[in-house]
Amino acid sequence: EGFIKYYNRDNDSDFPVVGLIDPAAGEKLGVRIDEIKSLNYGLAATFHPATLKSTVAVGWKREDKDRDLTWTAVLVPGLNGIQPQRSLYREKTESDEVYVKLVSRPMPGVIFRLTPSYVRADKTGLVTEPEKAVNVKAKLSYAATSGMLVNGYYDYKKKENANNTYTEGLTAPVRDGAATRQDVDKIQQAAGVSLNMPMGEWINTSASLSWMQDDFETYYLSSNRRRFEAPNNAIAFLVRDRSNYDVDTYVLTLGGDWQVSDALRYNGSY
Repeated sequence: EGFIKYYNRDNDSDFPVVGLIDPAAGEKLGVRIDEIKSLNYGLAATFHPATLKSTVAVGWKREDKDRDLTWTAVLVPGLNGIQPQRSLYREKTESDEVYVKLVSRPMPGVIFRLTPSYVRADKTGLVTEPEKAVNVKAKLSYAATSGMLVNGYYDYKKKENANNTYTEGLTAPVRDGAATRQDVDKIQQAAGVSLNMPMGEWINTSASLSWMQDDFETYYLSSNRRRFEAPNNAIAFLVRDRSNYDVDTYVLTLGGDWQVSDALRYNGSY
């Protein structure tokens, strides 16, 4: 099977606005998004091997995104403002993703799901978009004939982006200098288990424990002057440090409900 999706978003807001956002005036415009066009398409094939009553889907997705951007008209002599080469925002995003989806039923009441995928982008419009990404999702569930339900899951996502750069501005004559690359690495992990246990015909209890980790690293960059002051003033970019954080979160939830009558139910959770 295959799919194709097309989106077109236009910016119909007032532009320019004299004295506020104006590409023909110095330091009056960062960047304006005039239009975003996005084309997504892909193919997938599904197989049903007899082993463990499984279903396997293999697929590929493509995303092409084109942004129509307006910057300060710095070609006007003496006019300063942010230029594309002094921004991490870019016009194009071009990425491909391949993935596998596995659903297996190895025994009665047991379902196992596994979805690994890999993303590779030649161009990224934002540093938050992955140049490379690895994703893995796994879930195991068991439903007993007594009504008990047990679930467990693990998710892993690693994203990297070193596509986009800041370019120094030189003067006498006005020209571009060396490029300083931004480098973003982000790993997110999550795991958890949950239990739903009926205690009778009218009472149900539940408990869950989950863990989430967010590990993020990026360059801490600075410049010797504001980017709005280029290109008629020299500007240089410097990597100050490698900032990072690693946050772990644990969540325990206990709950239950009691169906007192057809019209009344009590619910409680902690």
